[in-house]
Amino acid sequence: MTSAHGIDVEPLRDIVLDTTLDQDGFDVFEAFEIGSGNRGERVDPYPEFHRRRREQPVYFVAPGERGLYEADDGRQVVRVYRYEDVLRVAQDSDVFSSANHAEGIGRVFGHSILEMDGEEHTLHRRLIQHAFKRRDMARWKASLIPEAVDGTLDAFADRGHANLVAELTLLYPVKVIEAMMGLPAEHVEWYHRRAIEVISIGHELERALRASVVLKDYFEQVIEIRRRHPGDGDLITLLIEADANGRRLSNEEIIPFLMLLAPAGAETTYRATGTLLYALLANPDQLEAVRRDRSLIPKAIEESLRWDPPLTALSRRNLEDVEFQGQKVPAGSSVSACLASANRDPAVFEPADTVDEFDLFRPRRSNLTFAGGAHVCLGQILARTEMETALNRVLDRLPGLRLDPEQREQTFMTGQIWRSPSRLPVLWDA
Repeated sequence: MTSAHGIDVEPLRDIVLDTTLDQDGFDVFEAFEIGSGNRGERVDPYPEFHRRRREQPVYFVAPGERGLYEADDGRQVVRVYRYEDVLRVAQDSDVFSSANHAEGIGRVFGHSILEMDGEEHTLHRRLIQHAFKRRDMARWKASLIPEAVDGTLDAFADRGHANLVAELTLLYPVKVIEAMMGLPAEHVEWYHRRAIEVISIGHELERALRASVVLKDYFEQVIEIRRRHPGDGDLITLLIEADANGRRLSNEEIIPFLMLLAPAGAETTYRATGTLLYALLANPDQLEAVRRDRSLIPKAIEESLRWDPPLTALSRRNLEDVEFQGQKVPAGSSVSACLASANRDPAVFEPADTVDEFDLFRPRRSNLTFAGGAHVCLGQILARTEMETALNRVLDRLPGLRLDPEQREQTFMTGQIWRSPSRLPVLWDA
């Protein structure tokens, strides 16, 4: 039996899913939201970001002040807030190493490209990019992504009202990842829960470690089956077949990337899509402009990524003594570069007095949401494609889309680390 995309998924149905972690009724999604600083209330970290950028652009964090992903391991933790400093941290991988991730998220992902530097990173990136060729991206854009979005919209498009977070943005990116991997559709919900548990390492350590073992075992089985029964264009088969001058990826190298893919590909895209929809719905004049002229969608996407990125910061370790804004930072420090602050730096984005506003007509400057340099996000093109497709299909199928006026006061951006609206109640002319 094949999937909707012509991939034979029947051999994968022999895998028995380990549901041990599902027996206690634990709500993994609610726990992740709470752990990320989202308790269902309005959270706005930007006044603090503005103050730091203006008064303390290089902030030496005291042990008692450290955030969820800032380990208390005796190292100096430093946060930088200005665009020029965040850009430097993102781009200069010779000085600012990603190896620090091995002590955090690496405990559940394994040794992934996220924590690699230098030649090792270059080789693995080249091999992984084999699975993101322009030809495959075009195929996913033409069929796989629209089918995932439409299949999700089908459940409520004729109803006239919905919560677009719970019913669309949370769901469709996982369906995209599942289809890209060539996994059976009935595995998607299980896979989604395991992926969220894995990245809950900062506040649910024991559960994250258990989920990591379960998910790695699952992918080990999937890869072995695909080595015997290759799919037709699915991501896992493409990774197995990737070749750089005779060098191929082992199971131990493929699995950490697959572990990374769900949180990076689904969690980030779900939040970014929700933010895009919220930003437009909260600015009806701009929504109407996009509705009339779909060529504005890429501009709307870039502005939403600038205005409120799904993840507020990235972390690196400086390999040598460095200096930011006249402040010396000793080698071996943990440097947290605030992407969200950089994206609203009035020294870069114009007009300077409106950086807190969403304006798709703003003069274009490169935002830092997907970082930069050697470690620029591999999936950024895919994420933008998913956001564009989702917005187009929403406008096509939900005419007269608008925020539900009776629930408008309960609709807002929230989260300290991961940012997005937690609910998006809307109406349309069904």
